[in-house]
Amino acid sequence: MKKKLCWMICLLMLISVSSPLFADEASQRAAAQELLEAMQTKEMMAKQMESVKKMIGGFFQMPNVSKEQASQMEARQTQVMDFIYKNMSWDVLKPDFVQAYMEAFTEPEMKELTSFYKSPIGQKLLEKTPELTAKTMQITQKRVMALMPEIQKMAMEPVGGTKKDPDPADKK
Repeated sequence: MKKKLCWMICLLMLISVSSPLFADEASQRAAAQELLEAMQTKEMMAKQMESVKKMIGGFFQMPNVSKEQASQMEARQTQVMDFIYKNMSWDVLKPDFVQAYMEAFTEPEMKELTSFYKSPIGQKLLEKTPELTAKTMQITQKRVMALMPEIQKMAMEPVGGTKKDPDPADKK
């Protein structure tokens, strides 16, 4: 009887101690979900999926194919997109996104970020981010292309370069 009572007390203590931890996790999870909503993540994912659809469509565009082949390729494209939508939808990814944000930010930080993204300047950032991303990628690509001749030249040089006399300072 004493043993059962002792186990019951221990169990009750464990439950009472762990309940706030579960409440904290639930609160943090809710904060992460609210942040992702404020960041319009679902909508951005939908836009990305449209980009993927266009890219996939390009894989199936082939000149000089018969109507039957074109129809088969269109069916295959639909099959591929259905597979991608099924496995990469917001509903599938959301739990992983929430977990990632919970690991990266504290609950107060997520609440602060949510406030920012709900503010007019946060909304403007969300609105302008796709355009800025495209522009900065163009800038980067342009710079890389300008550097390409030198990069190719460096890549073609023999490893270790030319032999030179050892530096006498290295022998000390």
